Amino acid sequence: MPTDFFDAERIITERWQAQTFASIDAELYDNTTEPDLEANDSVQVYARVTVIPVDSTQASLGDSTSRHERHVGLLEVQLFGRRGQWTKPLLDAADAVSAAFRGVTDNGVIFETPQIVKLGARSQTWYQLNVTIPYRWDGYYT
Repeated sequence: MPTDFFDAERIITERWQAQTFASIDAELYDNTTEPDLEANDSVQVYARVTVIPVDSTQASLGDSTSRHERHVGLLEVQLFGRRGQWTKPLLDAADAVSAAFRGVTDNGVIFETPQIVKLGARSQTWYQLNVTIPYRWDGYYT
């Protein structure tokens, strides 16, 4: 069970890294340097992965010496595929990501129903599709 926001992000990121997505050729993470993928023809689909804390609320009433708090957030997976290749490679990747997280509980982090949104052409080279996976975890504090 996560003890703080950093721990929750670590659990989520480790779950992502433990998966094998055959349809994703490269992965980029929040707060890392983005490589130049434009000229790398071997990369057909890449993912930018970001964990976003969204809200927290007190979920218990009564004694102030022990609090139950619920924290919610989003695992945002931006998928980029080369333009002119149809959207099948991106939809295959989105299906694989969705299946890896849908309804899963990992070390106290509960993943909910993924949402897939097509955003369209992002540049001369890339077409974008996002997979957004809501998550929540509970914290208990004294």
